[in-house]
Amino acid sequence: MLALWIVGRQIEPLIGASGLIFAYFVGAAAAAAAQYVAGPAMDVPMVGASGAISTLFGIQGLLFGRPTNLFRSPLANRILFLGWLLGFWVVLNLALAFLAGTGGMMLATPAHIGGFVAGLALAIPLLRRRYRPA
Repeated sequence: MLALWIVGRQIEPLIGASGLIFAYFVGAAAAAAAQYVAGPAMDVPMVGASGAISTLFGIQGLLFGRPTNLFRSPLANRILFLGWLLGFWVVLNLALAFLAGTGGMMLATPAHIGGFVAGLALAIPLLRRRYRPA
């Protein structure tokens, strides 16, 4: 909830309160879908908001990150930046899952990744919706 408060305060001025709520719920659905696809036969229930909060991290990373200009093409630089963000998030979540081990704490790693991907997909449309010409 602390992460929701910190990240939410940063992105709400950019995408608006309705955009933040929309992203949260769409991200929750995407996270649940990713968790289901990763293990449809799992008998452990998925409880928590971490997948939806991962959506907000995806939005924050895309809106506040600084892509490097390694190529002449802005599109190539943007794709590289998206790949770096997603790769970092996947490695971070896999490392956390590995460190948690089987010692009691279970992490919804696919839900975190699915939520983050939803955030990357929603960031620019939500920003454009907020600042569209009247």
